[in-house]
Amino acid sequence: MFLYLCDFDTVLKAHGNHATIQWISKVYVLLDRCVTSWDGVEGAHRGDDEHRHYTVMKNQRVALSSADMVAACAAHMVAELEAIPRPDGRPTEVQVGLNTGPVCAEVIGLASPRFSIFGDTVNTASRLASNAKRCIPGNETNVHLSESTANALTVDGLSMLSTEASLEFRGGLEPTHVKGKGAMHHAYLHRRWGEGCSERSLGTLPQH
Repeated sequence: MFLYLCDFDTVLKAHGNHATIQWISKVYVLLDRCVTSWDGVEGAHRGDDEHRHYTVMKNQRVALSSADMVAACAAHMVAELEAIPRPDGRPTEVQVGLNTGPVCAEVIGLASPRFSIFGDTVNTASRLASNAKRCIPGNETNVHLSESTANALTVDGLSMLSTEASLEFRGGLEPTHVKGKGAMHHAYLHRRWGEGCSERSLGTLPQH
């Protein structure tokens, strides 16, 4: 999973270094807590590009599918971000991309060791996040999914989401263009907010 923090440059320009650093610190402390609260999700990593992104992966010790676990963790993260507004009081918005596949993970370096995740699976998740609709805490979660992740989701796994969840497939039978990756099948996992949202509707990817 890749999570991008939106409007970093705008906040930095309008509110300066100190307020922006305080905001980022609160966001990443919250995301760290979300990750550690999920048994089987690990690998949180702050990005090097001015701390604008955060990555998560699922380990192999838990039987629940990677797609189910990380999708539920992503929805949890977006929900919790409602408690941390930007310095100007507006909601902290993020873009989230999920992809399923093999990765290579290792602690890199000695002076400042850092847990890093590599591979095309990660690159695709990053592209999905950068091309995703924004998630607005308290309103709607829009998690951008690859074909492999959408196919791996299960109804039982999504029962971890306490509100309505649905899949929106993009492009019908034909793959659509994702900047940086070319033509591919992809989908959105929507999680709407509000009372009375108990039904869950999952579609299936078009045959091709």
